[in-house]
Amino acid sequence: MEGIEILIPKQVLIELEGLAIRNSNARLALILIREKQPEIIDIKNKNVDRGIIAYSKFHKDIIIASLDREIKKMTKNKKIVIRGKKRLEII
Repeated sequence: MEGIEILIPKQVLIELEGLAIRNSNARLALILIREKQPEIIDIKNKNVDRGIIAYSKFHKDIIIASLDREIKKMTKNKKIVIRGKKRLEII
């Protein structure tokens, strides 16, 4: 995607690596991440959800992509949401 920089917390990668042992969706996510080579950031928090929420408070221009209800509720940033099963929307 031109004009968009994807940031992924290293803590999310660690979670995905643990999940990938038994979850094919997590394995696919890791393959896509390695293929696209996004910027890996350190949110400096062991609790990934709280780290993303805190990071978003200091980076108002980022768009959050998460299925986690707490993250979506607690952040004021724009968010990418799934509409139906085939469409992404920024709200």
